[in-house]
Amino acid sequence: MGEFYPEEGTGFDGWPASIAELLEGVARSLETGDPYMQHYRPVVNAGGRLDWTIETP
Repeated sequence: MGEFYPEEGTGFDGWPASIAELLEGVARSLETGDPYMQHYRPVVNAGGRLDWTIETP
């Protein structure tokens, strides 16, 4: 798992080691409402669509 930035390339630091670990974390966040990886909080908008807000420290 990682992130791609056109200017900087791909980075893997701080991301889950596997898809299973990612899905477990996302499921836990959806069940509890706690932010995933301390930054991505699940919210349901007025239309009932799932969205993620990014919280910065």
